[in-house]
Amino acid sequence: MSKKILFSLFLFLQISTLKADNIVIVADQWCPYNCEPNSKNEGYLIEIIREIFEAKGHSIQYNIVPWARAIVLGRYGKIDAIIGAFKEDAPDFIFPQIEQGISKNAFCVSEDSKWTYNSIESLESVKLGVSKGYSYGAKLDSYIKTNGSITSRIFVLTGDTPLNSGLKLLSRGRINTLIEDESVIQYQLSNQNLFKSFKIVKTKEATQLFLAFSPKLAKSKEYAKIMDQGMEELRQSGRFDQILSKYGLNDWIDKDQL
Repeated sequence: MSKKILFSLFLFLQISTLKADNIVIVADQWCPYNCEPNSKNEGYLIEIIREIFEAKGHSIQYNIVPWARAIVLGRYGKIDAIIGAFKEDAPDFIFPQIEQGISKNAFCVSEDSKWTYNSIESLESVKLGVSKGYSYGAKLDSYIKTNGSITSRIFVLTGDTPLNSGLKLLSRGRINTLIEDESVIQYQLSNQNLFKSFKIVKTKEATQLFLAFSPKLAKSKEYAKIMDQGMEELRQSGRFDQILSKYGLNDWIDKDQL
């Protein structure tokens, strides 16, 4: 091989290396959206994010951190993006145009509970477990903020797996109900065979969720565009449905859930 060809190959590899980014994304564990890093089933969001960005030559580093800390890390540009964010969670972040999922609020209660959710006023009779740093929509966020200092009404869950902590408190009677994403509760109770102990109280509210990029990093807008293009391509190819089906989910667009 000539020196000229070798030099051209070396230059091409250098340019390719410069263009390839290691994109760091974080969140607390939130199956089926994002699960255990480097496991067989990392979560459907992680799988689509990997496919979209690796097709562009980038690599994805996915780590678990508490949600409130994830937002702070993203806000100061210490990581590239947070996973499964509502726009209310971090309104200053860079969001793609196309959402990567929808979230429906639901409540988890003990199997023998008679409590039902009809309106915000329904919460006044129970002690509610909420995850630190989460947004649940304007009305619920307002209720939580207003009653946050009333220990008989609100208990704030922290750590990498707040749902697990909440279920333990619920089983011990320390709280009466906890609020979570419907798919997350369903996935957790099913995987741990807990439907004999708990049940789900559903609501009608649905909120878009996203891979939200740091407002401090120059490439965030570029990454958001890559995400939009990738979502369209995965849907058109049928690959998106294949990934969702691994987690017992369907495309929300087909079901007109928004």
